[in-house]
Amino acid sequence: ILDFTAVNFVSSQAIGIVMNLHKKSAAIGGKMILCGCGPRLQELIKITRLDRVLNVKPTQKEAMNAFNL
Repeated sequence: ILDFTAVNFVSSQAIGIVMNLHKKSAAIGGKMILCGCGPRLQELIKITRLDRVLNVKPTQKEAMNAFNL
């Protein structure tokens, strides 16, 4: 779970790092969930269509529930 609650800005390099983590996690059978994305980050994820690739939940609790924790 990557919690972006305290994040105000995300660079294109940071998006690349998140995508690399997602790819590596999937390669070993893992699962990665983003949560706490503010309105600007949500918009960026939607515009770039990463919402089709990344699993994004509004809160950390919902992200944890997705893992059945």
